[in-house]
Amino acid sequence: MLCAFALYCAIDLGTSRLAYPGEAVFSLWGWLYDWAGVGIWLLALGWWFALGASHKQHPTPVAAWLTLSWVAVIPMQLVGGAITLWAMSGHYPAALNSEEGRWMVYGALVSWSALTNWRIAQALMKHQGLKAALVISAVAIGILSSFWLRSSAWEAQHASNPNKPILELSQAVFEGQQALFQSQTDAVLPSDGDTPQVYALIYAPYEQDVFLRESKMVGGVLASRFGTEGRTLTLVNHPQATKTQPWATPANLERAVTALADKMNRDRDVLVMYLTSHGGKDHRLASSHWPLSVPELTAEAVRKMLDKAGILYRVVGVSACYSGGWIDPLKEAHTLVMTAADKDHTSYGCGALSELTFFGRAMFDEALRSTRSFEQAFSDAVPRIRQRETDAGKDDGFSNPQIAVGAAFRAHWATQVQGALDKAPAGAQKTVGARVVNPSN
Repeated sequence: MLCAFALYCAIDLGTSRLAYPGEAVFSLWGWLYDWAGVGIWLLALGWWFALGASHKQHPTPVAAWLTLSWVAVIPMQLVGGAITLWAMSGHYPAALNSEEGRWMVYGALVSWSALTNWRIAQALMKHQGLKAALVISAVAIGILSSFWLRSSAWEAQHASNPNKPILELSQAVFEGQQALFQSQTDAVLPSDGDTPQVYALIYAPYEQDVFLRESKMVGGVLASRFGTEGRTLTLVNHPQATKTQPWATPANLERAVTALADKMNRDRDVLVMYLTSHGGKDHRLASSHWPLSVPELTAEAVRKMLDKAGILYRVVGVSACYSGGWIDPLKEAHTLVMTAADKDHTSYGCGALSELTFFGRAMFDEALRSTRSFEQAFSDAVPRIRQRETDAGKDDGFSNPQIAVGAAFRAHWATQVQGALDKAPAGAQKTVGARVVNPSN
């Protein structure tokens, strides 16, 4: 029994650790709290066997049940660990990552548990009614524990890594964020000269490293290729960026759009807005910055912000699963809108271990470094995305990135903006992230 218990605990601790890709520390209280359900089950188990004492087939049925159940659950633990790694890789099938898919996986595991408990009951108890009662009790307590007694033996450890602080809300943090937002919007350069200027607004509302990296990369590429340095606002949710970037909230996004509109020539300049996060089948952009509560963002809200601000020419890029649902609400004659996927498919590259999203990498980090045409860059990026998804084994279908280009935008960009950028004097080389690019290319 002790050997079975030790093996169970070792595998349980190992598989649960997989959910924390960074540093983590063992939490004794978290681990003990997770055993509360086992305590409840022991009481129920003892009561049932006492009730059916004349029907038991083993001299120590409680110990036998625990030993057999610990051994039987080991394959489930290994499957759970594999699913965790699969999900973190960013290659988890969309069908399983949906709400219906998660319930399906959960139901399969519950069914597996019920079957193993039934087999154990057959070995330890003669009475059919008591067998059924034991199995129902075991499954019911397991389900209740998974929802109401859930805890973890591991806690993410950021204190030992100064590059990964945790968000701690305080009056100083809120006041600092207000001052930071004001100082950055005040520093935006006004439109000048006789040619259209390009302004940029980057929004990364999910506190995940890949989106922080992508926001920096996109900002660098836009500055290098389109001269947006001094005309860019970046909103990011990430503990590491709390002192350097305003939070990515819908309220801040609307204020940022208004602030940029106040500095732009609204009838001539172009705003490039890039949104990167997770997305759902309801076409909402996911937000997360615990313990701060951040609402999700919709395409309709973004359209309303832009219309209210009076910005005529717009480029909107959305890197998220199911982001094709943003096309129809945003498309119009003066807008170019492009998305990492169509409305029915996931995109790739947003896992905990991802460097950049597949769309952000192919579109901005690669294609836009050799052209200033968003349409040409999109055309160049799509085959690269398709190949990478094939190589990665994406099994829910091609993400199928989408683009819609308004006729008025196409004419304005080609004749007024891109031509002026291409004719601009070549500046010194600029380093963007880990790459060196020449603005004249």
